[in-house]
Amino acid sequence: MPTHAHDGHRDRMRNRYRAEGLDGFAAHEVIEMLLYKYVPQRNTNELAHQILAQFGSFAAVVEADEKELARIKGVPPLAAFELSMLPALMRYYNRDRFGEKPVLDSYHKAGQYAATLFDGVTSEEFYCMALDARCRLTACKRLSRGSTRAAVVSPRQVVELALLHKASAVILAHNHPGGVGAPSPSDLEMTRALELTLRAIEVDLADHVVVSDQELFSYANKRLMAVEHNRTDVSIAQEGIAYRAQD
Repeated sequence: MPTHAHDGHRDRMRNRYRAEGLDGFAAHEVIEMLLYKYVPQRNTNELAHQILAQFGSFAAVVEADEKELARIKGVPPLAAFELSMLPALMRYYNRDRFGEKPVLDSYHKAGQYAATLFDGVTSEEFYCMALDARCRLTACKRLSRGSTRAAVVSPRQVVELALLHKASAVILAHNHPGGVGAPSPSDLEMTRALELTLRAIEVDLADHVVVSDQELFSYANKRLMAVEHNRTDVSIAQEGIAYRAQD
């Protein structure tokens, strides 16, 4: 296709996007537009179909490893990098919408924030969130990245983060990619061990949130914390806001 025909087709695609957004676009058309700046002198429609055929869906394309994408003939390295970066970019965007120090004073809010950490993540990861006495988030750090079935975290990592950020309370979060939110026996054992460890340094474990494809699961809401925390409100600090563990 001559260059002027490429330009005309691309202009029509852009105008269509401006008029109706992406709702009416097929997956290959979205990929096609993402490739425009990297393949300026070629019809990217054919290449987009190749990429989609290789991985099966748009989600699988952007969740693919950069190296896998770059192996496809005609995909420039920078295009492979940016395509593979899209899930992380969306997580960053969704998390940033909460603001710099969001108040996570209920399992609903904690769950919504935790969901932004795992969108598009295909391996199990473990995060620790530090809260001040007013339930404001002061730090959020990934402590572990594992396989599709497990991520290991040590009590020392959690304690170090809590002390570093002078936390009054901590919320733990991990994901079950492709699974259900209900905790495994090892999850329960680990949570209770971390809760006791944090209590030794006078930091409350307000909640442990599990994010799966089907649901958000809150340990506090399901009354799965230690016996001392099986109550409607978990007080984070004497002068602070109570973390609302139940509806």
